[in-house]
Amino acid sequence: MPPQKTLRDFVYKKIVDEILSGRLSPGDKLLELELAKKYKVSRTPIREALLQLEKKRFIVQKPKRSAVVQKMDMKQVEDIYRVIALLEGYAAEVVVAAEPDKRDLSYLKELVKEMEGYAKTKDYSRYLEKNNSFHAFFAERCGNDPLSDIVSDLRKRVFRTLSRGFTIPNHIEQYLESHREIVNSALNGEAERVGQMMRNHDLDAVKFMIVDRIR
Repeated sequence: MPPQKTLRDFVYKKIVDEILSGRLSPGDKLLELELAKKYKVSRTPIREALLQLEKKRFIVQKPKRSAVVQKMDMKQVEDIYRVIALLEGYAAEVVVAAEPDKRDLSYLKELVKEMEGYAKTKDYSRYLEKNNSFHAFFAERCGNDPLSDIVSDLRKRVFRTLSRGFTIPNHIEQYLESHREIVNSALNGEAERVGQMMRNHDLDAVKFMIVDRIR
């Protein structure tokens, strides 16, 4: 048998994947016994994984050993994006101030090029994959592991809202132009400008979500 912690992490990742992919929806129940049978493990790692999921606010624990996938309203999404904007803006400024090498900058340019291609074919799922890589680059390269972990967790929490895609087709040109401007300023070594543009870019995303919701 794998170590107990490995089993907990295995179950945690499986449930997170199901939430992010939409196989589990907000309000769906998670029962310990059913999960134990599904993943072929004892109830102990299930219980530990559920505690971790609650800590990360993917679920809400209920009495009688059940839990439900947490629902998220737009106020919660907005609050999370405001935190993401602050952290990613700081990370982007730090990365550019450290003068990334040509390979890193070429990687960012290639990501933008791929996003443009997927936008043209309206393959928004693949577009989101590249968009996630674009944002992860700055968080992971800024040399601050706690920041990177926090941003990753927060983006996972709002991923389903973004992946529904209702803002992407309506505002795809604004998103792409923002990515281009960030990369161009990074090429010019404009660290403070890149940080501010990243903050504005993240805040625009949630602004577009709110506008599209009330149309």
